[in-house]
Parts: sequence; structure tokens; C-alpha cells
Amino acid sequence: MELPKRYRIFESMKWIAKKLLEIDPYNEQARNYLLFLYGKNNNEIGKAEIFEQLIELYGSDRLLLKKVAKIYFDHKDYEKALHFYNELLSEDSTDAQILYTVGTIEEIQQHYDNAVHLFEKALSIDSTQFDAMEHLTMLYRRQEKWHKII
Repeated sequence: MELPKRYRIFESMKWIAKKLLEIDPYNEQARNYLLFLYGKNNNEIGKAEIFEQLIELYGSDRLLLKKVAKIYFDHKDYEKALHFYNELLSEDSTDAQILYTVGTIEEIQQHYDNAVHLFEKALSIDSTQFDAMEHLTMLYRRQEKWHKII
């Protein structure tokens, strides 16, 4: 069975852009074109890989780290997401939103004590983190820490 023509063209263009990046990793046109191709096909993981290459080449940029972490989080690749979120927290451990997100990952992975700690920390920084409050309440119930539920 032959692949659709559009798919073959996409794969050929992607291959060319990747080859250009192998020759010159700093080729911005090839990288932007590859991002464009991934965007057209809703390939968020492909975009994350390009962002990771940019981080490798130019160093960590907070916005780029957040984008990569969110893509991996949204695709349930929690180990990769944690890697990038922890890098962000190493730069700024007071980002309540990132603390909440890492707490959510810890909760998903059933590391409840870590999740509780992260949600509590997020709330101590930003008491309007209602999602953290909700998750924390559920975890207190799970752990039967009734005295902590307000």
C-alpha cells in the first residue's frame, strides 16, 4: 500500500531540513522550517525536540524551558517534563505555578508526600492557587489528615 502523496512530501521536506541541521546546527532557516512542518502536522513532540536542540545550542531560556516542559506534560511524558520543570525550579524555586505542576506530576506518579509538600509550598507563595488547594485537600483526605483540611 502506497503512502499518501502529502505524507511522502512532508517526510522528504523533514528529511532535508534535518540533513541541513546535521551539516550546520545553527541553520535558523532549516530549524524554523522544521518547526513549521511539525506545526502543520500537529507534531508537538517534534517541536519539543527542536526546542531541546535550541536549549543545547544557546543555553536555557526560561520561556523555552516552559514550552518544552508543557509539551511533554501534555503528552504524559512525565519524566521528561519533570526534567525541564526541575531545571526551572533550580533557577527560581518560588514559581508557584511550576511548583503546582510538579506537584501534579508527583501526584500522578503516586508520590503523595512529595505532592503534598509541593502543593503546600505553592500555596505558601501564592494563596490564590486554587487548583493546588483542591489537590491538597484531596490528598489530605486520602492520607486521612482531617485536621489539615480547613
